[in-house]
Amino acid sequence: MKIKISKEDVAQITVTTCITVIVGLVGFMLFDLNCGVYAAITSGLSIGVGKEYADSLSSQDKWSWRDVITGSLGAVIGLVICLIFYLIR
Repeated sequence: MKIKISKEDVAQITVTTCITVIVGLVGFMLFDLNCGVYAAITSGLSIGVGKEYADSLSSQDKWSWRDVITGSLGAVIGLVICLIFYLIR
């Protein structure tokens, strides 16, 4: 079974990762580790699910679990990057 990754999937992972990293680092710097982790993962997952919900409301598109998984993957990657920065600091 081959898994094809489209350009849209890569773009969604990239955007979700960037948002997660930015929110997570701000949470780490302004507050503490717990706040950074919760803020990062919540923002990343919310972006992915929110985008997919909005897509499902358009007449040409439908709900896709693949997009939700792609957004979640981006959130996890972003969180790992945040934690690496936190540990280096």
